[in-house]
Amino acid sequence: MEVNKQITIGLGWLLVLAGVLIIGSVLLSTTQIFTAKVEPPSIFKLKQEDLEKEISLEIKEDILEENSDLEDMENMQETLAEIFKEQLVQMLPIAAIEKVFNLISWSVFASLLIFGAMQISKIGIMILK
Repeated sequence: MEVNKQITIGLGWLLVLAGVLIIGSVLLSTTQIFTAKVEPPSIFKLKQEDLEKEISLEIKEDILEENSDLEDMENMQETLAEIFKEQLVQMLPIAAIEKVFNLISWSVFASLLIFGAMQISKIGIMILK
């Protein structure tokens, strides 16, 4: 009986220690990522060409819906699409959007890890009681 209780106490402490280590490593990684010492994991990779095509298609659809005179609007539509595309890319660089998405995905993943580690530690504490 004494050996069984010692094993149970050891397992409880092991679970508490595992939870604390997981939380500590996640917090250390998060600190390094948000202080720009380490890059966040690259989950999202955006391509400049894909964004430009999507913007161009959206602009063309909007202009076609608003105007029925297609012959006069074709040249203006292309010019307007190019101007808008250039301005949008200057305002929102792809690298910045990609970095924000990757930081958000890391934050969600880190919060899931911390929650799981808390549950592991909670089980360890319940075993120790």
